[in-house]
Amino acid sequence: MTQFARPDADVSDGDWLNQDDSNSNLYASIDEASHSDSDYIKAEDPGYGTPTDMPVTIGLSDINEPDGNADHKIKYRATENSGSNAVQLTVQLLEGSTSRKSVTNSSIGGSFAEYTINLSEAEANNISDYTNLKLKFTASDTQGGGAVTKISWAEFQAPDAAASTTTSPAFLMFVH
Repeated sequence: MTQFARPDADVSDGDWLNQDDSNSNLYASIDEASHSDSDYIKAEDPGYGTPTDMPVTIGLSDINEPDGNADHKIKYRATENSGSNAVQLTVQLLEGSTSRKSVTNSSIGGSFAEYTINLSEAEANNISDYTNLKLKFTASDTQGGGAVTKISWAEFQAPDAAASTTTSPAFLMFVH
């Protein structure tokens, strides 16, 4: 089985907005168990001719320490509208302020597509607190042409928690 850490808080909104042009509760637009492209968060480059980095950081729900370091994944759906793959989207898994994985996607298409980032066992082994994870997305329009980047869904996956062993309480016998 798998545990899912899904968006549950806005940590830093930056210049990102949701589908209704609000920057409140962005996490609620990307927190579904099954993706929905009808709600999303978006960042629009101001179009001044120079690239602009536009970060947003979203807190993730708590999960338990998994049984092992295999099969840790970041999954998200994204699109951009430049028509020329001008947007680079850097996706980071943060534990507190420490980056545990960072990947830049420079081939986001013009319609929503799902992307998966696999963590190596060594990267997963570096995670010590599964209750302090965040996703940071940084969109950068490399041409500075005013492209809009959208993310409609995101989650972090890890294996189930280790089975706990319960020990029987001490046996007490009272004799009259």
